[in-house]
Amino acid sequence: MSPLYFASLVPWQGERIDGVLYPPTIADLWTGAQLAAIGLYRPLPADPVPQGKRVLGTAPQWVDGVMRYVHTLEDVPISPEEVDAERDRRTEFDFTFAGVAYQVDDKSISRIIAMGTDARFAQLGGAMPGNLRWADANNDFGWIATDNSITPMDAQTMAAFADAAKLWVSQHIFAARALKDAAPIPADYVEDGYWPG
Repeated sequence: MSPLYFASLVPWQGERIDGVLYPPTIADLWTGAQLAAIGLYRPLPADPVPQGKRVLGTAPQWVDGVMRYVHTLEDVPISPEEVDAERDRRTEFDFTFAGVAYQVDDKSISRIIAMGTDARFAQLGGAMPGNLRWADANNDFGWIATDNSITPMDAQTMAAFADAAKLWVSQHIFAARALKDAAPIPADYVEDGYWPG
């Protein structure tokens, strides 16, 4: 049975109205206009709960001349895990080097760092700028970009690419740490201003 309220926001408990005892079924069977004619109101549903909020309680109120349920809301605290998820998303998909986008998930960064180390050893071994066969004497070296194109890289470029990727990951780790150290974590933590560009 739908709860009904008097205009004073007091719940109707089935008591007589102007000497008439109405059956409780009017709550579900009568229209809003029929109920209002005897001084009862069926509150309209509350507005949807906005993202980042949680409901502490709900009660009927008069809003712009209409009785409706209204939520009492509070901010939902942002968890460190939510910050970490945003860090990982940004780290993985937003990295660019020399204007080309590359994927930098956990596996990719390990490979990038390993090849960056190999590239430094190749440089120490005499690999010259422009030499694309520093890693394999029979094949030009390149790195696959997010769009599946291959970017040719000499040892110097690969080393710089690895340095840039490591810095990118490190900057995101420290940005996430700063957010998690805030009390409370800002509700708009996903905004670009909190993260490396």
